[in-house]
Amino acid sequence: MLIVLSVSMGGTHYPLILLLLVGLLMFIAYYLFMDPQWNFFATILMVAVMLLPYMGIIASGLAVYIAVGLVVSGVVAVGLFALLHLLLPDLEPVSNRQPIEILSPEQWAHEAMQALVIAFPVIIFVYYLQITGALLIMVIIGILSLQTTGQKSVKTSMFLLLTNGLGGLLAILFYECLVMVPTFTFLLALIALIGCVISTKIYRQPEKAPISAGVMSALLVVLGSGVTSDSKLIEVSFYIRIGQILLASAYMVFVSYLLESWKKESD
Repeated sequence: MLIVLSVSMGGTHYPLILLLLVGLLMFIAYYLFMDPQWNFFATILMVAVMLLPYMGIIASGLAVYIAVGLVVSGVVAVGLFALLHLLLPDLEPVSNRQPIEILSPEQWAHEAMQALVIAFPVIIFVYYLQITGALLIMVIIGILSLQTTGQKSVKTSMFLLLTNGLGGLLAILFYECLVMVPTFTFLLALIALIGCVISTKIYRQPEKAPISAGVMSALLVVLGSGVTSDSKLIEVSFYIRIGQILLASAYMVFVSYLLESWKKESD
């Protein structure tokens, strides 16, 4: 947060320089994301670099406020993660886990540049038109673009479109249930139920774990942003968010297809 705030505070008056600094920080985040030891830091850096400079353009105080909120959320998340691992230790020994494939620095830079090519045009578009409603699309594309840079980028993008679509459909079902029973207790019960069901599927069918995790993530993003909205048109904004997630997934499919086609022609 401090790195991004130091960049955004002075650069908001110079849009071109700000975009260049944002692109540089995104490349660094993508590069560090390849290393498991820097994975968490790179994820937080990626979220911060897409949100804080944009908010700094609107109001510098708003960027600081969001940065503090992200820091507090991160501390709470890590604390809960550590607490649950103390209460429910991992039964699988570390020595039995499959080693993670580590790429060379040249491959890291290549994959990071491809991810930047996918995400940066959307960043420029949102920043240039200052579309506040498109922040969700920007964040989704920025975070997931690194997953679509491999050899099967189109299939991976189609997979993301499928999981986000299923998560959106599940969110619609949850929303309609909440309309019938609009209480906070019922909302917690629904989230607990779907959490138990999906976590059970993840551990019983590890080969399908990415699908279950993707559906859960899309559900929480749509449902959380919808129920916390203070807009009177909450139903309209709810379905708009689902459309934004599907639009972001479709964009990644399209760009991944173009990159894969270009790779085949160059080879």
